[in-house]
Amino acid sequence: MNCILGKVSYLNCAPIYHFLDKTIRDTRSALKLNVISATPAKLTELMLEGKVDAGPMPVMDYLRYQDKFELMGGLSISSRKEAGSVLLFSQRKPEMLDGLNVALSPESSTSNALLRIILENKFNVHPHFKPFEPDTPDHGKEPDARLVIGDRALRMASARPEEAAMDLGKVWSSWQELPTVFALFVARKGLAYRVELTQALRSSRNMGLSRLEEVAQVQSSLLGFTQNRCHLYLSSLDYGLEEVHILSIRKFEDHARELGLLG
Repeated sequence: MNCILGKVSYLNCAPIYHFLDKTIRDTRSALKLNVISATPAKLTELMLEGKVDAGPMPVMDYLRYQDKFELMGGLSISSRKEAGSVLLFSQRKPEMLDGLNVALSPESSTSNALLRIILENKFNVHPHFKPFEPDTPDHGKEPDARLVIGDRALRMASARPEEAAMDLGKVWSSWQELPTVFALFVARKGLAYRVELTQALRSSRNMGLSRLEEVAQVQSSLLGFTQNRCHLYLSSLDYGLEEVHILSIRKFEDHARELGLLG
């Protein structure tokens, strides 16, 4: 059974995917995987085009397109406290951003929506939001705050310690007393081997979390972070999908609809 599986091209996916090939071999599964790595936004695009069968999808995208996909139970990319890699960089405190320019990330709809929810509904400020391409020179005015996610956020936090960074996962979890769910694992509707693939991903995740030092060591050599940094970051994340995660998604959806971010 050939499967095109999406993978977010960030460190946070490592515990789920690191032992996936081993899991499939050990269980003598007939699955044959072709793994495609991309940003969350790009993976959604590929799944909507039918070019990827299954993989992680930003919660915001799932809420928009859930009629086209089925959940792969028990799997998410979440955080219980700090997310570590979904950060708003600014010289100003969030409550001082009213009317100022805030650059959004082109990489994930969930992070952008979460930022708007936090700023508008928690801090009661209404900035001017605009897209920002991190690899494109900005010939306009430098934004007053910038949302950065993934490995780039981890690197910026180390390189620019003088610039305050608001961790969106930490703010949401403290505010709502719930985990922050950034992505859900989904498969296109009717995928014949969805259950088998889900089981393989869950088994791989369980092995990855039980051998996190090994995962962190490999990732540190690939990404240039220290092993300790990788381990601390990965151990702060949550890869489950339980009732408390579903409740958090419902709260997120309510806020998003209130702000007109969902139709």
